Amino acid sequence: RELRVCVQRAVDQAGPGAWCEHKPASVVLHTRSAARQFADAAATDLVEQALAIRGAHIKQGHEVVELMARPTSKAIAMADLRQRHGAQCMVFFGDDLTDEEVFATFGANDIGVRIGEGPSSARYYLSDPTEVHETLDHLIALLSEPLSESVDGRITTQNSEA
Repeated sequence: RELRVCVQRAVDQAGPGAWCEHKPASVVLHTRSAARQFADAAATDLVEQALAIRGAHIKQGHEVVELMARPTSKAIAMADLRQRHGAQCMVFFGDDLTDEEVFATFGANDIGVRIGEGPSSARYYLSDPTEVHETLDHLIALLSEPLSESVDGRITTQNSEA
């Protein structure tokens, strides 16, 4: 509750365009659409306040400050999903600094895709959400085709050339 109050104060301080996101394990200040001079000051003040709260954990991203009562991360969530489902390959799309921890844990069989410009440890890049949508449509189409095994052992769709 204390973390929520701090973030709500930061939203008020940042002004129009700032908003609060409530997640199951955290609360997040978003300032991408707020005036920079107010947003930056609000984010700085929020971090200072959170540092004074016992047990609070802070993650800063691109014009985002996330506060958690206990540590968690997207990388931990992805590892849990991998283990729970025995996944040989994970696919993850991300556009923020907080997504980099997932990309950094991925192996050769995994598919990490950075959305937008900027340095990343993701192997693949897409320029915007429209390309994400197009890519997912393409993957769905491929996965809906029957699979066959070629002479050399490669798995292909029936419509692809071996």
